[in-house]
Amino acid sequence: MNEKEKRRMAQNEVWASSLHALRRHLPVMQRSQTELSHGVGQLQVSQGTATNLYAWYGLNALADLHAVAISALLQEHDFGAQALAQDAIHLAVNIVYLLDDPGGDRLTGALRNLLDAQRTRFAAWQAVAPENKEARQRAGQLASDCAQSPWYAGAPAWPPLGARADAVGMGEWVHPVLAAATNAEQTTAQELMNFLQCERGSQEERKAAHAYRTARCASDALYVEAIALRLFAHALHRMASMIRDQVAVTYAELSMERMDDVLAEHRRLAEEHRNDMNLYMRVQGNA
Repeated sequence: MNEKEKRRMAQNEVWASSLHALRRHLPVMQRSQTELSHGVGQLQVSQGTATNLYAWYGLNALADLHAVAISALLQEHDFGAQALAQDAIHLAVNIVYLLDDPGGDRLTGALRNLLDAQRTRFAAWQAVAPENKEARQRAGQLASDCAQSPWYAGAPAWPPLGARADAVGMGEWVHPVLAAATNAEQTTAQELMNFLQCERGSQEERKAAHAYRTARCASDALYVEAIALRLFAHALHRMASMIRDQVAVTYAELSMERMDDVLAEHRRLAEEHRNDMNLYMRVQGNA
């Protein structure tokens, strides 16, 4: 083994150790998750506009998603935690995007996007099972409901996630974290690519590379959840400010400050690893 290979092995071992150390932030993340969930639980939104009700349902769903994601991280179920965090990011962006539109036009766009997606799925079901009565009946009822809804035809287009995030000032968080993978399917493919990239060189080199890969997977999961918690706090802050719930506003502000500190640590490590030429999911998009 030459000196370059030895240096790369040592570098992988050192970087793996530094990434594992990020788990010390988990208690702070768990505290934020608990406080944000408590803030959501006390919101009084039993009535109001459809947009407010959507946001309230969405915030409750976020509370549930993050409770499970943090539990998964504590148990080192990193892949599941990352998949949950990715879903949570999508939902947090949607909540803020809709709350930022008091007229409700964006909500009709979201509803039409949902109905159109359902129609597409029913059409696909009918195509493979034309004799299925349930598929035919449900597709027909859905088409009828859309035709009779006065808002459906005039509903605005539903922009892609990145455009929605940009519209409400969340793009700086969303674009870097979802650049490599946006859901469990894409994350699985990325994990396979990472694994194959490590299957090079001698047995010792492969062992060190896989140790770093494993640490990188864990740190990526923690990073994505930290971003998701930060956006959850943003969404709660937006809702709580609208209905003047100062307790929930305070919980949200504290959580945003904590997650900013956690994410600053990730950025520091990303800068240290900027010369890593292996094929790993990048923290904050650094190469």
